[in-house]
Amino acid sequence: MTRYELVGLEYAAIMWALGLSLVMGWPSLVFGGSGNLSYPVAPRYGMAVSYGNTIGLHDNYGSATITGIGLFDYSSVWGHSAPRALRFKAELTAGARVAGAQPERQDGSFLCSANVLALYYLDFWTNEVVRPYIEGGIGAIYTSFQVYNQGSYVNFNPVAGFGVEWFPNDYGPVVFSALRAGHYSNAGLVSPNTGVNSLSMQLGFLY
Repeated sequence: MTRYELVGLEYAAIMWALGLSLVMGWPSLVFGGSGNLSYPVAPRYGMAVSYGNTIGLHDNYGSATITGIGLFDYSSVWGHSAPRALRFKAELTAGARVAGAQPERQDGSFLCSANVLALYYLDFWTNEVVRPYIEGGIGAIYTSFQVYNQGSYVNFNPVAGFGVEWFPNDYGPVVFSALRAGHYSNAGLVSPNTGVNSLSMQLGFLY
């Protein structure tokens, strides 16, 4: 293994460590650590569909995806006190490029990703109709195609979003919608390294 490859692996490890630290730490830093491990929230599961479009590329494209979701009590997952409004979210996504310019390398249209996020309910804005939340995290994404000057099919995938649960409850089915911003690139592990930014709308349910 070359020195360049070793440096690249070290950089990748640092990026993952920072990403997981973000998932674990930003809500407590911003909102405080007033949690109680004695009252864990039951896990919830669900699905969502999304449509998004890239921004500012030589070859912008749209994508449609479907996502499986697990939403867990943050304190139970990480074993430390956390705000009661905080959740740990895991996602598996699959979809396809469906519209827009042709990527530089046209090897297919398939894409998939795996992400972990911290989700924080903005309960000071919650009422009987809406329960807003913010979320942010990191993962990895694979695309069977490449945009102009993109060096890798597998990339890092930080995401952030703002969403709303409609007619919320903690026990029965609930519908949610969200606006999400995403990015993927390889953190300089492979050259060239064009970054891909996108905005997407998401609609789903939890049960």
